[in-house]
Amino acid sequence: MLRFEGAAELAAVVETDGTTADVAIADWDGEVTATRTTNLGDDPVKDIADLVRATAEDVDGRLRAICVAIPGIATDTGELSLAPSLMSMNGKPLAELLHTASGLPVVVDNDVNLIMVGEHAAGVAEESVTSRCYTWEAPASAPRSCWTAKSAPVRTATPVRSGSSPTAGAFQRDEVGDFERNWSSNGLRERAVAAGIPVGSTEAPAAVLLDRAATDPAAAQLHDDAVDAWARAIASVVCVIDPTLVLLSGEIAAAGDRGIAPLQDRLQRYWPKNVVLQLVVGMDAMRLGAVRRAFAVVDAGH
Repeated sequence: MLRFEGAAELAAVVETDGTTADVAIADWDGEVTATRTTNLGDDPVKDIADLVRATAEDVDGRLRAICVAIPGIATDTGELSLAPSLMSMNGKPLAELLHTASGLPVVVDNDVNLIMVGEHAAGVAEESVTSRCYTWEAPASAPRSCWTAKSAPVRTATPVRSGSSPTAGAFQRDEVGDFERNWSSNGLRERAVAAGIPVGSTEAPAAVLLDRAATDPAAAQLHDDAVDAWARAIASVVCVIDPTLVLLSGEIAAAGDRGIAPLQDRLQRYWPKNVVLQLVVGMDAMRLGAVRRAFAVVDAGH
């Protein structure tokens, strides 16, 4: 007799790299009904608010809240830190400012945390009843986070040192850390090119290295170094939150299922307990997670 109409109320999901902003208006299930992009000027908060307002004019349904996904850390007021690509917004209460400019409830959260929320809602972690965490190695832009179902988000700048990165130093708040600088997509691509291994700008370095490993010793060594660094990073997280499932995406999973086995084997060197590594596939988990976080803010009356 009755059914839930997920498209009746909508949320705006904002992604920004500091120079441009993308807005997607989506319903409870993460289905997008409208999108727009703009360049950010001297007043990025106003630009984002104007973009949300213009995008909302393209859809039916009531826009209830905004969630901003950032490659960095945000407090409850949306004050940003550890977000090198968003330096103009660092230290500012983005959520409060955007709420004032838009008149809507606003939540600002780390993009990786939002991916985990989405995976928990309707992804590969949906049926998991024990703790799980998520790790994502993306183009070098900011420290990444891990999220566990048994607690609030656990934000980490992983203090790992690899044998091939002996000069790891202190992490600076206005720059990426040593780990991401060396083992993110951009970092790994730069290391590959420096070793004489051609990797195109649109290619996943991990997949290229794995393809060449059988015939190219340099590619095999660099891939092994990357696997070792990633395994140490995962170990540094699981020894704190002790999950039974670790979800992988981005560069760390670019090689697909064939890339899981060496990472799983290497992880056993650093962590004795069994931890299942699984690739994230299919849905746009970040967008869904952002929508659910936005509606949660509305429900909480913030």
